[in-house]
Amino acid sequence: MELTSDDLFAGISMIFIGIIGILLHGIEYFGIRKLYKQFIGFRLILGQKIIDILLLYQFGIWPGIVCLTKNTLIPIEYKEYAHVYLDTTWFSMCYLTVLISFSRLICVIFPVYFRQFGKKQCYICFAIACGTAFLQSVGVHTTSWFVSLFYDPEVYGTTGDFKKHQNGGTATYYFITNGFVMITYLLVYSVIAFTMIVRRKLFKNVSGTVTTNTVINIKGGGNPRRNVSSNSVEIRLMISCIASALLFITGQFLINGQFLINGGLGQSKWTGYYVMLIFSLQALTPPIFRLIFSNILRKEILTNIKKCLLRKNSPSIVIAREGSNHINAITTSNELLKNNPIQIS
Repeated sequence: MELTSDDLFAGISMIFIGIIGILLHGIEYFGIRKLYKQFIGFRLILGQKIIDILLLYQFGIWPGIVCLTKNTLIPIEYKEYAHVYLDTTWFSMCYLTVLISFSRLICVIFPVYFRQFGKKQCYICFAIACGTAFLQSVGVHTTSWFVSLFYDPEVYGTTGDFKKHQNGGTATYYFITNGFVMITYLLVYSVIAFTMIVRRKLFKNVSGTVTTNTVINIKGGGNPRRNVSSNSVEIRLMISCIASALLFITGQFLINGQFLINGGLGQSKWTGYYVMLIFSLQALTPPIFRLIFSNILRKEILTNIKKCLLRKNSPSIVIAREGSNHINAITTSNELLKNNPIQIS
């Protein structure tokens, strides 16, 4: 099959978005790899980053390659296994971000307990999210009503029995599951906002002044300076989490609105591209939000970049260069003496 201009645009743009997103996550990792040891909020985010990278591959690079090569890459008879993987990564992201939202709630309401949240608990949360997503995906794929989709180079996304997908229960299943995630986001972050507003008013009535750190730290106890520093980092991470949640909700409304207009998947080749684009952007933007709202993350990344640049001009390299120049000078002097020997009379 010959590639059209539409094929080139769709394929290249999807691969480009996937690669840019993975690079952004890679850059952010050099900041998080140290911070996750100091701040609890970064520990769960590190697990989320792994899932987001997988999502960027499966919604960006993978369909882009399918589009450009005009090849499904995976035989049709293995489509169910591939779709189990696609669903597992997607719902792992959904459930892990829900758990992260609850961790933000605990940070605000029970800060003392939150500070006792260790690496083991974070690993357990990650295992619960991924394990639940995997078991759920395997379970629904064994039912007769569920429709497995696979990447099709002709529709710039997934294809399958779309009539059964829309009317047999599969579309309703995704709508309910994603709707549960959206409602959880709204409820949890609404409770967080309400709690912070009430505490702010309460403390202002008592002392006359209030800060965001104080709102969280009313029950914090412990070392005040350490608590304020930790709370400042956690509250900024919470803002980035809220931004990502709002983007997820917006994306779901856009996708479902597009389905209502076009009558579901499979009605247009650009409908599949539209869905892949939204899913890819949802996985690409979290590191951007964290870089915007987290000062300590930005500083850590800039520090690491400066260290990398300074290594290129480290003292050992300078000494080696000077030593090389010295050796060259001695060699040149010896050659001059050979060519012009000194006569002693």
